[in-house]
Amino acid sequence: MNGKRVVKREWRWTVGLAALCASWIAAAPLFSGEEGIEETRVVIEKWVYSRERKTITSSNRVIANFNVKNVSGKVLEGVSVQVTLISGLGEKVAGPLKQDLGSIKPQASAAAQVSANLVPAFGAYEIVVSYQGGTETWYSNSDTANPQPKPKGLAQNTARVVVVGQEVGPDKANQLAGQVRVRNEGSLEAKDVKLQVIYWGEDKAGKKVKIGEWTGPLGNGRIPPGKEQTFPVKVPGRVPVAMKTFEIRALCPEAALETQMSGGEFANIKDLEAAHWKFKRVGDKQQDLEVSCEVRNGLNVEVRDVRLNIDFISNENGKRTKVKSHAHVLSAPLKSGEVVPATFTVQGLPKYDGYECSFDFGTGEAQAIEKKPAAPQFRNQAAVEVLIKEVTTAADGTVLAVCSARNGLSHQVRDMVVTFRLLKQDGSVLKQAEKKLEDPLLPGEEASFVVRISDGRGFAGYDSQVAFVHGKNGGATPGVAQGTAGPQASAAEAQPPAPAAQAPQPVAQPAPRKQTVETGPPVPGGPMDLP
Repeated sequence: MNGKRVVKREWRWTVGLAALCASWIAAAPLFSGEEGIEETRVVIEKWVYSRERKTITSSNRVIANFNVKNVSGKVLEGVSVQVTLISGLGEKVAGPLKQDLGSIKPQASAAAQVSANLVPAFGAYEIVVSYQGGTETWYSNSDTANPQPKPKGLAQNTARVVVVGQEVGPDKANQLAGQVRVRNEGSLEAKDVKLQVIYWGEDKAGKKVKIGEWTGPLGNGRIPPGKEQTFPVKVPGRVPVAMKTFEIRALCPEAALETQMSGGEFANIKDLEAAHWKFKRVGDKQQDLEVSCEVRNGLNVEVRDVRLNIDFISNENGKRTKVKSHAHVLSAPLKSGEVVPATFTVQGLPKYDGYECSFDFGTGEAQAIEKKPAAPQFRNQAAVEVLIKEVTTAADGTVLAVCSARNGLSHQVRDMVVTFRLLKQDGSVLKQAEKKLEDPLLPGEEASFVVRISDGRGFAGYDSQVAFVHGKNGGATPGVAQGTAGPQASAAEAQPPAPAAQAPQPVAQPAPRKQTVETGPPVPGGPMDLP
């Protein structure tokens, strides 16, 4: 997930698809106080299950493990759980599977394990937690994700549509087809409901990238308050050859921006990623934003000093502007494969149209690299500039360069290809790699990305070059920009750089790696957008 994933509406959905999760902090349950959801005393976490296809004593046996954490300030007595496994369309396939857990002290967790034989494929599950004085129901519309508290009432004065189940996959014609189950959790009728399908693939570095999108009508477009409906799905066009996975979302213009941006699942990539987002306006004048998500470490090493950065973006009058930034630091290191909740409040957030999130973190395995005292900055010239902000070398020799590009011209540029080169002591090239920026850059716009080179050990310096196409008056004129690392940014117009060799930049100090994902509200309508 290093680099910029612009799902223009994500991840982008063009402003974009929602982002990726819903989670809770230990002492403060995520949905506490949300409309339709009462304050919870427990949190269900670390859900995982395995399947034994056939053994001597059983067949198609499913074993599910999870933790029940007491997030209240009192001891919970007589705690028990009932697990029901559900098909993608809401039919029970196994359960309820029961287990007694006894008492759980405040902030403590109890491990639960249930199992059943002859369990067919399931796509969702429900857990009912009972204790003296109360009962809570938790639900997940995925067989792998942690569950969320199930609403006990309807969200007032809004329509809130969510996909609660699906049985969709490529058919014989290689088109996505099947059925989806959608619920309106709001007190108002959902109108003009649409279905959005996002196709995800991988770039050369194995990072998740959006490769296609389709939005179309869903049934008659109407779902009554509090009701669930099942709809047939037939997505026009063939599934992209490079597709690794896909995501299905229900869209409703009646829903608030925060509702549209909430949700998302993990892509299980080998990097840091966030999912299960939840956004809620709070405050006397709804001036603040409550944000929560889950953060997953997909790397094979422990990461520390993890900082989740969010930039809120406005697209008013077609101009992209950053209106607010916020950083949240995780309280503890994150082990490989670990998933933890994060929740925070952004104070005084003005009107926005989307957001961009990124991670800064350290692995403890970056080799010492010297860093120039002055932080690199753009020169803000009337040209295309390229900046190399950070360069790190991992224990396996992989070199990561965190870069930014800026369009200082008065027109957009497109088809940008950045070449990052590792140099020997004599200035000759040791290794190089290219990074293509999929989206054009508007005047004044910046884009962040990461270039990765495998086994780049032994380099003495580095530089970069970017080739692009001008977008003047609908024409297409090639352009080139040359630059180096450190405080100096690259800048050029349409002329190629002089052939004179540049002095290699000194190897820099260890700096946190960075990854970026741009997101925003879904945009309904339009044909499938394939590269």
